[in-house]
Amino acid sequence: MTSSEILDAAKALITGDRQDDYGDARENLTRIGKLWEPIVGAPMSPEKVALCLVQLKVSRLVHSPGHWDSWVDGAGYFGLGGEAAAKSAQEPPVIVNELTPAEKDYAWEDVNGSRYEWIGDRWHIRARGRWFEGESRAADGPYRRLS
Repeated sequence: MTSSEILDAAKALITGDRQDDYGDARENLTRIGKLWEPIVGAPMSPEKVALCLVQLKVSRLVHSPGHWDSWVDGAGYFGLGGEAAAKSAQEPPVIVNELTPAEKDYAWEDVNGSRYEWIGDRWHIRARGRWFEGESRAADGPYRRLS
């Protein structure tokens, strides 16, 4: 199987049958991330989920390098992850202090990788490996929703 054939097969899968079977890829990756977060104990963005799925295929290929289906699936996951990352980068910045109560049900991340969660009546901020509490944030973003 040539590289073009692998990429063509991956494209056919992610834009055809699998999209029909599982729906929008980014929504599916987001849903998987929400299921994985309690297990891994960390936020799982759609692009991180795609990277984990790529690694699953890499692990399988280490054992069976001639299994073409894993090459195709890995290429597909790279494509889906890249698309999810591009969409995340296009999302407008969020001012955390202006979130609605419903929006506070999500975890948020700033450009430095600090995580923000609304617990009780205040923000809990994980930065540099430690949790901090605060009434509000000193900086206003940009932030992106993690879950």
